[in-house]
Amino acid sequence: MQDNYFVLKEFSSYLNNVLKGARIIECFSQEKNKLVIRFIKDERDLFLEYSSNNDFPYLVLRNKYTKARKNVAEIFKKLNGLIVSGAGLINDDRLVCLSFNNYHSLIFSFIKSKLNALITYEEKIIETFKDNKSFTDKNINEIFLAKDTSGKQVMTVRDYIRQKFSIFGKLIQNEVLNNLGINNNDKITELLKSGIDNEFIKIKNELDIPEYIIYNQNEQRYLSLVILKSLDTTAGKEIFENINELLSSYIFNRIRSGDITGIKNSKLKNIGSEIVNLEKKINNLEIHQQDAFNSYKNNLDIGNLILANLDKIKKGDNEFKASIDGQTETVKLDFSLAPSENAQKYFSKYKKQKSSLDLLGNKIDRLKLKLAALKKEEKEIMNLEDAKEIRKLDKSLKKMSNETETSRFRKFVLSKDFEVWVGRDSKSNDLLTMKYSSQNDLWFHIRGTSGSHTVLKTGNKNELLDKKTIETAASICAYYSKARNAGTVPVAYCLRKYVKKMKGFNEGSVIMEKEKVIFVKPKLPDNEPGIK
Repeated sequence: MQDNYFVLKEFSSYLNNVLKGARIIECFSQEKNKLVIRFIKDERDLFLEYSSNNDFPYLVLRNKYTKARKNVAEIFKKLNGLIVSGAGLINDDRLVCLSFNNYHSLIFSFIKSKLNALITYEEKIIETFKDNKSFTDKNINEIFLAKDTSGKQVMTVRDYIRQKFSIFGKLIQNEVLNNLGINNNDKITELLKSGIDNEFIKIKNELDIPEYIIYNQNEQRYLSLVILKSLDTTAGKEIFENINELLSSYIFNRIRSGDITGIKNSKLKNIGSEIVNLEKKINNLEIHQQDAFNSYKNNLDIGNLILANLDKIKKGDNEFKASIDGQTETVKLDFSLAPSENAQKYFSKYKKQKSSLDLLGNKIDRLKLKLAALKKEEKEIMNLEDAKEIRKLDKSLKKMSNETETSRFRKFVLSKDFEVWVGRDSKSNDLLTMKYSSQNDLWFHIRGTSGSHTVLKTGNKNELLDKKTIETAASICAYYSKARNAGTVPVAYCLRKYVKKMKGFNEGSVIMEKEKVIFVKPKLPDNEPGIK
């Protein structure tokens, strides 16, 4: 509903009042599909945020916005310093336009297939937010041509409303249907056309003096600029002073709701994968159990059969034919054993398989208990609505994710204060150095040859570091290098904050600054007492 024509029209009028005379300071993006423009007016900062996300496009004006320290792209630099001369819709379409005092314009498109922010100069597109070569150097009117639906055949109420009143959006369209007591699939008549026209005219008049309402019903929020009879008596209602406050509330709750849904879905996806894997494992074990049971019973039966026919078998026989359930079966014998010894051999197999069956049964029972617990957890999460509890889920997911990633490192506990973490390959080296080490950890690398990145985790307790701890960490570093079998070798080390990864460097490649060098023998701590 935020990309509804009338909402955008009201919001562009609001922007015209608030931003006229404002100067652009900067334009930047720090999230995918999100553009932020910072203005200054009357010595006050204002931030216009645009989302071109297909699922939820929006435009909202904020008084505050936290700009990240890194991973920020400065864009649309040619707009910096320009002053807004006005705002409005162009081409009577869902195109919000900021005009400037030098023939430039910034256009925010809310047309589904063409969500983008565009800079134009004298109506010619010169730069886009989303890379789209088909836009560049085109006239704005070439890109956003009005659709001609006048030639389409009109058979139903839906056809008629789509042809004449599509800009009102589904919420208003449903309100008209509700007010008239008709359905989309009803056959259109001249009488119905007249009634539909009158209802939309009434709503159009109400939109000239808008309300700013959010209806809450069945955990859904509906944004409206008019009172909706279909919701007014049954839904909760929030009323706002202006269009920007309305949009701010609606967008904040939509994003928050989306985050919470995403957390639940992520957890459910993990549990779902575990359930599928467990079910496969249990099924395979049960097949194995059945095969083992058949073999186990068969060995018992053969042993008893041999004992029952001792007078018919002699040492040196390599097989024995017997009638079992009316069929002749051939029993394999060890010719070097006496008949009773052959029977004991089958009984011995039987006993071993009985033990194996017991182990299989216990394992299957444990897995079934785990499966039942997972299904119970899955059901609880599906029914979970409390935001605080869902946030706890998010923390547990992040912890699990971190634990999974850090399991790729070798870890040594030197004492209650210090641990040494070692990468296993170029990818985990990068991960350890750039993500899982603190600025004041000590970073080690073998001098003169290749080896693993090694980090002495200090927990900012550098004042407790002694020479022996540093030597131990350096020895571990040397051990996980190509100099493992050498005698005494040089190992360079420095604070992690002096390790830099330059743009274009290969995976695992870095440079050191302010390093020191220590000579040590490559070795692990005695008996590796603290490895985990």
